[in-house]
Amino acid sequence: MSLTGNLEDVSVADTLQFIHLGGRTGTLTLQSGEATAEIAFHKGRIVNATGPASKRLGELLLDAGAIDPATLQAALKVQEAEQPRRSLGQILVAMKAVTPETMYGAVEQQIEHTVYDLVTWSHGTFQFALDDLKPIDDIAVVPGDVIRHLNLDTQMVLLDALRVFDERNRDAERAKPKTSPVSTPALGVAPIKPPTQKITPVTPPVERRVRLQVVSADRQIAEKLAQALPEATVVPVNLRDAGTAPPGEGAPVVLLDLRAGSVAVEAVEGLRRTRPRSSILAVVDAGVPLTRVYQAGAVAAVPGEVQALIASFRS
Repeated sequence: MSLTGNLEDVSVADTLQFIHLGGRTGTLTLQSGEATAEIAFHKGRIVNATGPASKRLGELLLDAGAIDPATLQAALKVQEAEQPRRSLGQILVAMKAVTPETMYGAVEQQIEHTVYDLVTWSHGTFQFALDDLKPIDDIAVVPGDVIRHLNLDTQMVLLDALRVFDERNRDAERAKPKTSPVSTPALGVAPIKPPTQKITPVTPPVERRVRLQVVSADRQIAEKLAQALPEATVVPVNLRDAGTAPPGEGAPVVLLDLRAGSVAVEAVEGLRRTRPRSSILAVVDAGVPLTRVYQAGAVAAVPGEVQALIASFRS
């Protein structure tokens, strides 16, 4: 599976979520102007991330106070003299300068901070390719060493990244100067007071279950989702009735299964046009361009695995 697209059409966060939910293994490359970044996945887990501001392992350990400059220089000299070279992490552990736990903890923080930065990229391109993972050279010779020891919760990293992104947007909005004029009463004219109104208590609305409408040739999808989503009313519908809710209910969430050409991408556009209040989740094959699906109006493009569908609905 190869994914390509523009960040103006598909956000970094949506792309990361798609790869994570699909359990893919490979490398996502992001390009924005002269800046390049890479995020490595193993079965949907983020196991490495490098960007313009990323630091090498030695710098991370120095910043964390885990080693001093003299120890780092000694380890680098050992590495330069070796043939073949061991990784810097292996040398530091052999020197008993750091524990493996300290080293991997520093790498996890680096990955988190890199992802937090990359989700703010809104211009450029992305490409995800299935491949053998590149080793993190400073830490291990083979990727398996890294994968086995890293303890990152990818879903939590993505949620935290979105939170950081939202906070930065709110801070930027607050920093904008307010240009609305301040009205003052004319001289000799008393300010107009609003009429006194009796405040009556508001009865809280009755909480309603979200309706999830499933448009798919695979009838088992609706059955499995109904069992796994007790908080939702899951119903299979045909394309003609999709997006229409019973009287008194809010707009439904519509899951359109685009796999194997059973429903065309144009159906997303049609549903968005005729039922603009509905949220559309698109189930896609690897060959469907994500950019096209998002441009058509889907709020998420999700692989067909049931767990991925559940996670997308709940998020």
